[in-house]
Amino acid sequence: MVGPMALSGTLTRNAVGVLGPGRHGDGNGLYLVVDSSGARRWIVRLTIAGRRNARGGPLRTDLGLGSVALVTLGEARDRALECRRLARKGIHPSERSERVRPTFEEVARRVHEERLPTFRNAKHGQQWICALDNILNQVRRDIPHLRNNHRSEAVRAAHGEDGRR
Repeated sequence: MVGPMALSGTLTRNAVGVLGPGRHGDGNGLYLVVDSSGARRWIVRLTIAGRRNARGGPLRTDLGLGSVALVTLGEARDRALECRRLARKGIHPSERSERVRPTFEEVARRVHEERLPTFRNAKHGQQWICALDNILNQVRRDIPHLRNNHRSEAVRAAHGEDGRR
């Protein structure tokens, strides 16, 4: 078995198909992940500048780039480079898409409608949505310029730093 070596040039095309299970580095955070089933996919490990995880350390994340069958090594390297550029600017690559994302309030109301039949009575359903409304109102007061990609900060502000109220 070939160990975690840098994949490059002609060897790469050959090695991608023969490497055994594990995570094989190409450099600069790009990895070929081979599952025990033989499935192969590209991932890039990033550290998002200026963002912190729940423990206060730098936010590190693995982002899938696609299957080896669909994404060539060259494409994976290009995508990884673009992801690293965004991460250096403090932008999480999965948040850069232009798709419309529902707000927390919209999702909460949709879940409330779906769960209404499961509540013991109408009063329980009303209490559930009122509790969420109270949290949302507190967050809106505490963080007036709340953006969608900062929801976790809003929740921490509403519940205190440790996530408990």
